[in-house]
Amino acid sequence: MTDSRPLALVTGASSGIGVVYARALAARGYDLALVARRRERLEELAAELTAEYSSRCDILAADLTEDAELQVIEHFIARSPNLEFLVNNAGFGNAGRFYEAPLEGQDSMHRLHVLATLRLTHAALGGMTARRKGAVFQNEHGNPAGSESLSGPGPGAACLRIAGDDNGVIGQRINQAITAHSRPNRKSGARVVRRGQAQISALQGGAI
Repeated sequence: MTDSRPLALVTGASSGIGVVYARALAARGYDLALVARRRERLEELAAELTAEYSSRCDILAADLTEDAELQVIEHFIARSPNLEFLVNNAGFGNAGRFYEAPLEGQDSMHRLHVLATLRLTHAALGGMTARRKGAVFQNEHGNPAGSESLSGPGPGAACLRIAGDDNGVIGQRINQAITAHSRPNRKSGARVVRRGQAQISALQGGAI
C-alpha cells in the first residue's frame, strides 16, 4: 500500500459497529487496515470498500488476545507512516457475575479490551504525535472489572485527537454512527479534556 492517502486501522472490523467505522472512514477517503479473526468477513468488506470508495484495504486476520498475533499488528502500525486514525473497536462481553464466570474468559476479555488497546495505542501515538496528525478512537464495550476509561464507568466511546489535524470531523461522523447504534432511550453526552498536545473527547452512550 502506498502512503498517498491517509490510513485508518479498525479492529473488530468483521461485523457490527466495526463495519460502520470502516464504511464511514472509507467514505471520507481513507485507505483501511481491517483487523479481526474472521478473514473471510474481512475479504468481503474489503471488496465492498474497494468497489464503492476505491479504498485500498489491508486484511490483517489476527486474534488480539494472542501475543504473537498482536505483535504483527503493532509492527504494521509502526511501519505505516500514513496512519491517521486508529479505531480500537474489538471486544466482547461475558454474562453473569464476575466471580462465577470462568477465569479464562475474563482473562481473554482483559487481554483484548485493556492490553491490546494499550499496546496498539502506544504503537500508534509516537508517529501520530511526531507528525502532529492523527486520532485514536476507543469503543467502550463496558469496562472490565478493575479498569477505568476516559469516559467513566459503563459503555460508550472515547476519542483522543492530536492537536493540529482535522480528524475531529471524522470523529463527529463516527460519534453519530455510535449514537445510531445505541439504545434509543439513553442520552449521549460529550466532554472534552485538553492535555498538552492532545485533545481527548469522551462520548457517553448506551450499549453498542
